[in-house]
Amino acid sequence: MWREFEDEVVAKALAGLGFSVTEARGGWSNPDTGQLEREESFILVVIGEALDEVFAGASVIARHYKQRFSQNQVWITSAKVDLDVI
Repeated sequence: MWREFEDEVVAKALAGLGFSVTEARGGWSNPDTGQLEREESFILVVIGEALDEVFAGASVIARHYKQRFSQNQVWITSAKVDLDVI
């Protein structure tokens, strides 16, 4: 299911940018039950020079992911890093 999403949405939204995907396990506190909910997850790391371009692509992916996988929230974080290609 993820691989299909990656091909259909991620690659198109990040055309011209580099990205990596890591499978993860996570948890969140359900406000209705107070219980810890555990679920499989993905961490998508995007590398690009123009932060606005990266954020625009990430926003498209987040909206599609939220809808396709019935998520209440999808987080986007950003950080400026120094990168040297060797």
